[in-house]
Amino acid sequence: MFLCHIDLQIEVLKDELETAKEAAQRAPSKTMKHLVERLRNQLALKEKQQKVDLKMSRLPNNRTTK
Repeated sequence: MFLCHIDLQIEVLKDELETAKEAAQRAPSKTMKHLVERLRNQLALKEKQQKVDLKMSRLPNNRTTK
């Protein structure tokens, strides 16, 4: 009876370990999270620069004459 109980506990632990491994594989890695954050920041900076460039191009002294 005692060995049967231990075997059952081992099987439960194996199942829990497998579930944890699968969850870890699906979760994004820290490196990927940092990469995404860096790309978001770069995009935000480029958008801000475009807005500044657009405003500067609309100033009277920056207009080109045809």
